[in-house]
Amino acid sequence: MSLTDVLERSVKSMVLICGWVILFRIITGFLKQAFTGFVSECMITVITGFFELANGCVSLYSIDNDGLRFILASTLLSVGGLCVVLQTATAADGLSIQRYITGKCIQGFISTSLALLVQYYIFSSEHCFIISASTRFIGLTVLLGLTFFIIRKIIVAFPKKVVYN
Repeated sequence: MSLTDVLERSVKSMVLICGWVILFRIITGFLKQAFTGFVSECMITVITGFFELANGCVSLYSIDNDGLRFILASTLLSVGGLCVVLQTATAADGLSIQRYITGKCIQGFISTSLALLVQYYIFSSEHCFIISASTRFIGLTVLLGLTFFIIRKIIVAFPKKVVYN
């Protein structure tokens, strides 16, 4: 493969990925206009984040509740949105999109569950007067340790070849 072919392929990939970003930026703009006044700002943020990650994360500023913002940020960042899925499909040859989406949904579920646990047990103001700072730190350390243990078990059980066709 010549240098010209490599450069041409790189530019084509970059244009396709940027095209997905622009398309979904336009779609989310229309959706925000269509849903404003009919649904809550929180739902608009979730819908926007489902389609395009960056816009969804930027929309988090409109949510006043820090705990909910934390949980939604965790969910949006782990799932990535439809735009990220299509960018990945464009860039990764031979990737099984069905398995990729399934993996992203599992990742989103785990991330959201952990964010809920951390928010409720570690950072919740209702529990701060009951649980001391050192106990919260130990709880967070145990939670992170269990998370890494589970992720390691999943990686060992499902090697890379499972994701590809």
